[in-house]
Amino acid sequence: MISDNGKGMALYSRLHFGLGIYTIKQIAKSYKAKLSIKSSKKGTAIHFVFPLLEIGRPSKEEIQKEVLERMQD
Repeated sequence: MISDNGKGMALYSRLHFGLGIYTIKQIAKSYKAKLSIKSSKKGTAIHFVFPLLEIGRPSKEEIQKEVLERMQD
């Protein structure tokens, strides 16, 4: 979590943001992470939750593909 106790982001800034928030959203999307951005007059909090990855473990998509292939045999 990243947070500050500044003045928060104005509604216009939240709707028409620059590259910073756009980049954060793209990173979260590419890693399939959950992203929460909350802002008020007391500050802003950005919270990421990344999924755990286990090296060598097949992905959900790989498992689904294997199951479908086995069903076709």
